[in-house]
Amino acid sequence: MSDELGELLKALSKEKKKEMAGMAELYQGEKHFFVITDETGQPFRPDSISKRWRRFRMKYSIRALSFHALRHTSATWILNRGVSPKVIQERLGHRDIKTTLNVYSHVLPMTGRDTADMFHVQRE
Repeated sequence: MSDELGELLKALSKEKKKEMAGMAELYQGEKHFFVITDETGQPFRPDSISKRWRRFRMKYSIRALSFHALRHTSATWILNRGVSPKVIQERLGHRDIKTTLNVYSHVLPMTGRDTADMFHVQRE
């Protein structure tokens, strides 16, 4: 997570706590604290993000792509820009780097031919 996103989440958390204090018995989040909730403090239904994503896609004419696919798109994009697979593993939360490499190694920029060409020696 970027520092900027971390700061935004901290600010949102403070704002949400103020809202909770002002809601008293109307707050339905019970003993849990969720930063991103509906207006009563309840966490969103699991399908609500997908529904919102679908509406966003339609509004901005983005091709059909699941919300989860954004995770793969992000990982592929940064991998192709030279970010270490170890960093991507940590970012995605994979326990083992083998998982990351098994899923994303096919998009690594260097091919077998590129590797062989590295050892090619020019002869005079």
